[in-house]
Amino acid sequence: MHTPLPSRGEGEQPVSPRPVQREGNGVRADSPLPQTGRGVGGEGWVIETRGIIAGVVDDVLAGRPVGEIAAAFHRTMAEVVVAGCTRIREVSGVSAVALSGGTFQNVLLLEQVVESLASKGFRVYRHRRVPANDGGLALGQAVLASRQ
Repeated sequence: MHTPLPSRGEGEQPVSPRPVQREGNGVRADSPLPQTGRGVGGEGWVIETRGIIAGVVDDVLAGRPVGEIAAAFHRTMAEVVVAGCTRIREVSGVSAVALSGGTFQNVLLLEQVVESLASKGFRVYRHRRVPANDGGLALGQAVLASRQ
């Protein structure tokens, strides 16, 4: 059984994304939150992560302890996932979220996202008996193949 890591300590902040000058349209992004109309053909949402990575680099160069940087990075990414889910709910009214894929094998990230989504009234589905990665995909393919 995994023991959750302690929550953010007093004064401990997530990695702070720096404003990033986007190429082409001159838009400045102060946040890694989903940007509307930035996908293929102007559809969908794109998460701008350059500011997050720049924040990590700045923290490393400033000598911040690696454990603090890693913890802050995970919290920041959890906040990005939750912000995306919140945005989708605002547009669609859907409050159910399925967390799947290799990203959610990261137990720390998974726990932070699940806790935050649940606190915001989302119904969260996640893998419990089958791996969230290619192992689960392979099992699903085997089940489908057995039915043909």
